[in-house]
Amino acid sequence: MSRRYGRAPDTPSCLEDNPGACPYCGSFVVYKDSSVVYGKSYGMAWICANYPECDSYVGCHHGTRKPLGRIANKELRIAKSKVHKLFDPLWQFKMKRDQCSRKEARNTAYQWLASRLSISVEKCHIGMFDLKLCARAAEVLSTLYKQRA
Repeated sequence: MSRRYGRAPDTPSCLEDNPGACPYCGSFVVYKDSSVVYGKSYGMAWICANYPECDSYVGCHHGTRKPLGRIANKELRIAKSKVHKLFDPLWQFKMKRDQCSRKEARNTAYQWLASRLSISVEKCHIGMFDLKLCARAAEVLSTLYKQRA
């Protein structure tokens, strides 16, 4: 038995890390190698049991069962990717300008974004955003770049 989870370590899901039912089709999600999705392994992922009919999944932090964000379908994955394309240069610029760590730069950028979105810093992570929050974040970031142009 695993002390951390109170169950055998080879149990297919851990309540602490399992992202729950698929929000798109209601099916359960399974912990599998990402090669199921990509044809090549990039680590483990939580994948809807109805994949590929229900094209929903989320990758995991390396070496863990912890999801990188929320289960996402193609539309949400595209929206989050667009936000990252706007957000990442912000913290990367700060890291270079201020000679600070990646972690410090990202944390500061997320604090700034959280304040602009009027959400708590704890809830401000692009991986956890829904479509509505992705749209709001993209608007805030686009406005910032327009103001600086």
